[in-house]
Amino acid sequence: MEQTFYVDEFKRHSTFRRILRSQCKDSSRDNELSPLDIQTPAFFDNHYYINLLKGRGLLISDNVLVTEDHEGEIFKKVWEYAVDQDLFFLDFVESMLKMGNIKVLTD
Repeated sequence: MEQTFYVDEFKRHSTFRRILRSQCKDSSRDNELSPLDIQTPAFFDNHYYINLLKGRGLLISDNVLVTEDHEGEIFKKVWEYAVDQDLFFLDFVESMLKMGNIKVLTD
């Protein structure tokens, strides 16, 4: 079964938008946690990328990166992660290993 995704120019899904607004009613809740995606909020998976392609990304910066990607490289990588969870996990592990090898500067 082939899935199709689309980028909805900066417009978030109305239900998701209402949920986010209910969690962020005022600035006194700045430390409030919010799930990255509404479909699988308790799991670490690739659904964030699926949602991002649908214009339902939690982070506005990610939505902008996808919609303003004129060369298509970011969109291509997001698409790859959306359709291949194993690839996402492999790349995530590799990234964490690289970050673990960064030498922290002190003083």
